[in-house]
Amino acid sequence: MKTKTLLIATTALSLVAGCVTLFPAYAAPNGMDVFSNVTPGNRNQNPPRKSAADQIASMIPAANPIGQGSMAMMSTTSPALTWFENFDNVSFSLMPTDTDRIILKTNFNQEAERVIAWSKTASKVAHNYRVLAKKLKTAPVPPNHAPLKEYQNLMSAWYDDKAAVYEDLIRPRPPARTIEELQDQLKEINDRADSIASQQKELHAMDMHLRDVYHVHQPRQTDKLWQYVSNQTPNHIQALPK
Repeated sequence: MKTKTLLIATTALSLVAGCVTLFPAYAAPNGMDVFSNVTPGNRNQNPPRKSAADQIASMIPAANPIGQGSMAMMSTTSPALTWFENFDNVSFSLMPTDTDRIILKTNFNQEAERVIAWSKTASKVAHNYRVLAKKLKTAPVPPNHAPLKEYQNLMSAWYDDKAAVYEDLIRPRPPARTIEELQDQLKEINDRADSIASQQKELHAMDMHLRDVYHVHQPRQTDKLWQYVSNQTPNHIQALPK
């Protein structure tokens, strides 16, 4: 029985290990150096280096002095901006932690302690996803912003679906009578996990499109340029030895 439990848990791990984040971090395109003012013509002239704030200011058109709008670090105050910032704060506050992600991706190596740790973490993650889905579903949406309401409902349902996968993996169930029956059960969960992963890509594209339409900046929690300029480096990076 112990071996079968470990087998199910090990297989379950491979199905959902990649489904523990909201969206990938947003970063500048490869090769983009927004802080460099050296060109081939003046490379050897050693010009005085500008501060990060001055360099960013020089990149912003005069008609838009504070870098507001879509894909910028700041956005003009609006109902949509308030909604997105509240959405980001709620979403990221209930995401799996770095420790959670490590545990959910750890190989069991036939160790019961690791199975127990994985089950506890999966239960916590499922609970947080349920809470997040409920918060999103009941959050107020500004008037005349129907696309935001549609997106909100889709995200709420998506988090409910993610929670259900974890709950099914850890809930007690009668032991499979045959290997084929066990494989069918795992295939059903695997198909659901694949569907959720596919939906994640579509929802991410929808998120980017709506931020563009409503001229809203990217999430502060994943905007590396904003974190650098505002000196808000993530805690796990600040803690690294120098």
